[in-house]
Amino acid sequence: MHKVQPNQDVRIFQIEIAVPAAAPDCEVRDEISALLSENGIASEGHILDWQYTGAERQTTAGDDPQEGEIFIDDDGSADLRGKTIVDIRTMNMSEAEWMFWEYNDLPLVCVLNDGKVLFPASDTEGNGPGCFMAMFYEDDRHQKDRLVTFI
Repeated sequence: MHKVQPNQDVRIFQIEIAVPAAAPDCEVRDEISALLSENGIASEGHILDWQYTGAERQTTAGDDPQEGEIFIDDDGSADLRGKTIVDIRTMNMSEAEWMFWEYNDLPLVCVLNDGKVLFPASDTEGNGPGCFMAMFYEDDRHQKDRLVTFI
């Protein structure tokens, strides 16, 4: 059952669910489908529709996994190798609120194929939005006259 109406504005949430590494994909998909269909779309809740994207990653839980820790990349960093940009858009209000930023002058963000969102910040503490810039190279040397600010 789909509850999305024509031309309706919607938000797309992405969630991660931890399952045993050996769990059969078809059983996991069936379980997710049952949970969402029985408790989400068919109910009076907010879920309008859903899809299984097939995107997954593997990690290993620590000796004493605390709430949420297994959802962080092993070293806590963002490994961008092999990732591609699938969308470029203006930062949304919930992302700005999460960063404790004002709502004027929001930056562009790059959405990657794994759901990660890259955004510019004014400093490493994220004290405010910044700008993306591009430097063009010729013969392994950057050309100052070819420095471009995107936002």
